[in-house]
Amino acid sequence: VFIMNHFFTVLLLTVVGALIGWITNIFAIKLLFRPIKPIKIPLTRFTIVGLIPKRKKEIAKNIGEVVANELISTRELMDEAVTEEDLTQIRFFVKRKIKAVIDEKLNIIPFPFKGMIQGPLDELIETEVNNGLTDIIVNIKDMIELRVNIAKIVEDNIMALDLRELERIILQVAKKELKHIEILGFILGGVIGLVQGIILMYL
Repeated sequence: VFIMNHFFTVLLLTVVGALIGWITNIFAIKLLFRPIKPIKIPLTRFTIVGLIPKRKKEIAKNIGEVVANELISTRELMDEAVTEEDLTQIRFFVKRKIKAVIDEKLNIIPFPFKGMIQGPLDELIETEVNNGLTDIIVNIKDMIELRVNIAKIVEDNIMALDLRELERIILQVAKKELKHIEILGFILGGVIGLVQGIILMYL
């Protein structure tokens, strides 16, 4: 009877500890987002509000900086948007258009003279278009890099999100991880309850 009583005591403490750990972690996760609007505690100066609603602006700013500094830059976006193959096609198109215009203008020149001019003109077009387009593209990339602020864009987009929508996105992305936190709370609570029960047996 004595052993059975101690067994049930240990079992009860283990179950209670596990439930407390599980419920505590569920509440902790909920309190990240809720309450969305501050709730004043009666007869005090204190208010309760979720961590993310309270620090939304700071979180948005930090996420924007991480995205801009660690994940992607304006230069990388431009390099992905305009590849070397695209630049080759642009050069080909521009040179073809220039040559077509020049050929049309050179039609008034007699054939022997036109042939003498055509070769040097073609070489000039090749060199100048290649160099000119390279300079233009570099200048455009520099200009866009100065104007486009990825960190600010990300921050503004997060700030524009409704808090319930932001909660839905975070829960959707971190659903498995948050579930693991709940289970871990259950396991740790159970272990603590088990240890308490064992200690009580030997007291």
